[in-house]
Amino acid sequence: MPEGSSDLTNGHHSSSSPQQADISNFLSSSSVMRKASPMPQALPQPAYPTPSTPWQQASNGLTSPTDSAPTAGKTSQVLAKLTSECDRLRREIKAEKAAKEEAVQQFQALKGRVNWLEDKNSTLAMQLDANENALARKERRLDDLKASLEEEIARRKRAEDREAEMGRKLGETVSQASKDVAEAHMAQKNAENAYATLENEYQGLQRRIAFLRKEVEDLTKKINENSAIHKHQLTQLEVLLDQQRHQQEKSDRQVQEMSALLREYRETEENTKRLEIEMQDVVHEMRWVMQLHRTRSGEDPMPLHTPKADHSSPKKQTASLPTSKSASSPKLLRKLPVNGVAV
Repeated sequence: MPEGSSDLTNGHHSSSSPQQADISNFLSSSSVMRKASPMPQALPQPAYPTPSTPWQQASNGLTSPTDSAPTAGKTSQVLAKLTSECDRLRREIKAEKAAKEEAVQQFQALKGRVNWLEDKNSTLAMQLDANENALARKERRLDDLKASLEEEIARRKRAEDREAEMGRKLGETVSQASKDVAEAHMAQKNAENAYATLENEYQGLQRRIAFLRKEVEDLTKKINENSAIHKHQLTQLEVLLDQQRHQQEKSDRQVQEMSALLREYRETEENTKRLEIEMQDVVHEMRWVMQLHRTRSGEDPMPLHTPKADHSSPKKQTASLPTSKSASSPKLLRKLPVNGVAV
């Protein structure tokens, strides 16, 4: 492409530099996807050749417009060439713009495909990780199944051994069960006989119980009658006991009254005896005083009557004789008169 067209296209390219930056960034970011996605193709070039401009020829040293004399014919030719060159450049710019738009469309399509491929690659990577994890789990599951299989084989062998042992024990159990059944039949027969015996005894006991119940009812009736009689008698006895209690209380009161009277009588008797003794003492003292008076007056003394001995009361015996104490008693001397004068 000539320099003029390159300058024009550079101006056009500078206006679309953000798109190129996006393309370069996209290509650099999608470098990791080169194996999964095809490389983006180069932008298409114009299908027609572009002849070199007079400036390119001058730069190459072939011709130079400054070497020839400026004439009117050459000027018109140059203008015609420039006009045609401008037309050609416009066509090239349009073609370049169309190619650029087509390249942008291809880039958008490729970008969408790359995004789809990236998503698909991420999905495949996730599926790969999931498959690897699933494979690891399946391998662990396979190991577990192998261990379970070995354990199941051992368990089956043990089960077969137990089955053989159980078969042997089953035979022994069957024989023992037959023996137990025979013994059970015999025990059942004995139990039936015992039940029949017990039933007969039970019926006899029922009859005995009915008889005893009748006797109990008769005795209960008789006891109730006797209880009524005893209750009536008890009521009468309570009445009699109440009367006797009142009589006893009356007798107790009479005994207490008689005891009080007896105590009063005894006190009165004692007082009477004491007064009698005192009277005898006074009589003896009076006789003694009268005898003393007769002796002093020269008269014949009066005979003193000796009192009869009273063996029942020693106080009376001692009081019958005058004593010095009674003679010298000033109280008696004051009471007894001597010749009409009180001493």
